[in-house]
Amino acid sequence: MRILKKIGVISLGIIFLFIGISYVLAISKYEMPKYEPSSKLADQIIDAQGVGGSVEADEENINALVSYFLQRPVEKKGVKIKNAYVNLIEDRIRTFVLVNYKDKDLYFNFDFKINDEGNALVISPIKFRIGKMPLPLNLVINRFKDLEYFKNGNIVIDKNTLPINIENLTYKDRKVEIKLGKINLLEPLKKQENLVKNPESVEKNEQESSKKESSKSSTKIKEGTSKKLPDDVVNSLKKISSGLNKVYPNLKTQEERAIISTIQSTLNKVAKDPDYPYKKYADSVKAKYKKLPEESKQRIKSALFSNLDLGDVMKLVSLFGM
Repeated sequence: MRILKKIGVISLGIIFLFIGISYVLAISKYEMPKYEPSSKLADQIIDAQGVGGSVEADEENINALVSYFLQRPVEKKGVKIKNAYVNLIEDRIRTFVLVNYKDKDLYFNFDFKINDEGNALVISPIKFRIGKMPLPLNLVINRFKDLEYFKNGNIVIDKNTLPINIENLTYKDRKVEIKLGKINLLEPLKKQENLVKNPESVEKNEQESSKKESSKSSTKIKEGTSKKLPDDVVNSLKKISSGLNKVYPNLKTQEERAIISTIQSTLNKVAKDPDYPYKKYADSVKAKYKKLPEESKQRIKSALFSNLDLGDVMKLVSLFGM
């Protein structure tokens, strides 16, 4: 009996020791390199997206952009992201994320590979850690396997759900190259304009894809049906316009507020009337924005990124040329 008790005490001691070591490893801290916050990479993406071009990102400008976005911690459902760092390694990408949950700081470390598979980006996990404590890969994958974007142990992201229009992404020589397609918040409006200007060509194209649908479209054109934006576009315009109300308190000058006011007014009027001459006001915003001092430009962009979804900001900036 004494031997059994000793074995039990020793086993219990080992368990507590393991728990203690695991806890110490889990709360271990990383010294993350500091980068000067910069939106340069975002600006390059916006410019390339406006015309359809490519952007090459290295470790420095990726982390400068991460620092730019995290100048104010991002909080969701009680979890606050305080800091993050991306390390580009020869055969993989390693990310470090500092989160605060219930007043405790935790460091997460995630190694992965990323591949472009046409309509989706596939992220293949390699290694997970909390602090300096490694987590079994299968344990982590099994924990999230029922989520819709987890497939066969990989994270599969549909490109259509991303805030930017990625045609192709490659990772090579510690650099990420992104080929971007054009994106425009009011692209459906341009299609409507084309429909009115060239109904014959539109009808012909529709006949090739579906005679039935072509017949319906032709009837609508002949009856003089007015232009109407799709509901999802109208809802997107209203959502962005509403979000701009949060931007004003972050601005300092009358010129900055005037630009946001013009953008907001233009979005509201286009949502109600697709015939509204939005291009004239978009050009006006571009001209006024170019005349602003750099400090004002950065303040506007920072306020937009802090208060709107990234996808909405990308569309907005692309349309109004900021």
